[in-house]
Amino acid sequence: MSDLPLWHDDLFACYPAMIERLQTLVKDGTVKIIKEADDISDLFPDGENGSRRLPLDGAIYVIFDSVNPTGDNNDNGKNQEHEIGFSLVYTVKKYNFRGLSGMSVGKVLARIGKCMNGFEPAKDGRNLTLSPFEQRNPLPVQYKNGFGYFSLRYVTTVATYATDFD
Repeated sequence: MSDLPLWHDDLFACYPAMIERLQTLVKDGTVKIIKEADDISDLFPDGENGSRRLPLDGAIYVIFDSVNPTGDNNDNGKNQEHEIGFSLVYTVKKYNFRGLSGMSVGKVLARIGKCMNGFEPAKDGRNLTLSPFEQRNPLPVQYKNGFGYFSLRYVTTVATYATDFD
């Protein structure tokens, strides 16, 4: 996209662009809302106390789930590449697979994939990642509290640089 450097001082420089991209799924009616969660367990029933946080029907919850240094660096280790991962958990009460009423889960998941597979976020002509978002093994499908929790997982590579603190 650009000849400008891809190194950033923010490990999550791509996050706002990813959320903006996911918002297109709200605009076209695929999902109702994009939300954030710390962990998928935040959306599950919590024993005697009920749910910590009831999920919303038709929502995608974005969960930051991993950061791993790739081993690639330069400038004597001051600049580092990292693979970061996000789980996108679609929560729905009517988890039909044939589209009998409303949009089928398969169609929603396919639209999420179409939105995210190969996405290369940029801002002001500058890439925010070193690689496009690519799908990886997701969290397992779960059924709890009357909801289906369907996850897709995406990773990308980002590069950070050290600021001189002298």
